[in-house]
Amino acid sequence: MAKRAATAEKTAGQTLIDELSREDDTFSVRLLIEQAAQVADMRAKYLALVNGDVAEWVKLSLGPQVVEVKIDSAAREARMLMTELRHLLAEIHKQRADKPTDPDGNLDPLASF
Repeated sequence: MAKRAATAEKTAGQTLIDELSREDDTFSVRLLIEQAAQVADMRAKYLALVNGDVAEWVKLSLGPQVVEVKIDSAAREARMLMTELRHLLAEIHKQRADKPTDPDGNLDPLASF
């Protein structure tokens, strides 16, 4: 039962991919969606730092030593990532709006010949 609960928890990026992905997406749109998902996941990590949910970005155990990497400007980074995410989402929607559509549902431009 615990395994099912763990797999049901999706990251912000996974949720974004699920919501935005379409079967007829071009490669460039799929790439933008993946990049937006990575930005969303990074932003979630920064927000966890800002909210105090975690104290360090990453913790490495190197034998008896533990190295912690802290980011002092997490709030600024989270804002910058939100701006980047907005630009990516706008570009995804722009490319989809610019995509030619055929009223017959045929995407092959040579089909009418």
